[in-house]
Amino acid sequence: MPIRNADIWALARLTVERPVEAGERIRGLDLPRDIGWMVLILAGVASAVLTGLADLLAPPQPVTLASGEVMTPPRMSPLLWGVISVASAALLTAALWRIGGMMGGQAGFTLMLNLMAWLQLFMVLVLALQVVLILVAPPLSVLALIAGLVISFRAMAHFVNLAHGFSSLGRSAGVIALSFLAISFALVLFLSAFGIGGGGATPTGAVQ
Repeated sequence: MPIRNADIWALARLTVERPVEAGERIRGLDLPRDIGWMVLILAGVASAVLTGLADLLAPPQPVTLASGEVMTPPRMSPLLWGVISVASAALLTAALWRIGGMMGGQAGFTLMLNLMAWLQLFMVLVLALQVVLILVAPPLSVLALIAGLVISFRAMAHFVNLAHGFSSLGRSAGVIALSFLAISFALVLFLSAFGIGGGGATPTGAVQ
């Protein structure tokens, strides 16, 4: 069954208002695994493009320390950000599936993949809204991003609960916390291998 734009917007609204129902609708679609991977990868690429665009429109400002030294926040290329976005989403999906299973969950990998792929696509919609707000109402852009992240984490808890058949959101929250710890460790190793992230902000000189 083809998915129309109206279906995407309706699912986005459900994710905000009734995430359990949104998860059930995704489960009911019974999409094959290759579709889940395709959406996950395309959403990661789109996130990288939108993040790079937002960075160009509202670049991070240098910070002046008490010593007078000016520190410039580090910036990543869109290509590297895309790789990190896709890799972290894939690792998170695997971690939620595996760790949830170790804690008594019954989720199939394909269902978890489809649920996380949708959350990635939902965040693409949030990032697109952020870019628009940077142009028309800059103060609201940060609020939109924060709201999108809160909604996404709330939906993730319900999705994990639904997929694994847990009886409480507390167990789902534990699975999510452990999964983020696991992928954070993996990403630190990945970034360190490329010499990224170890030095934090870059000094650009001192104020005279």
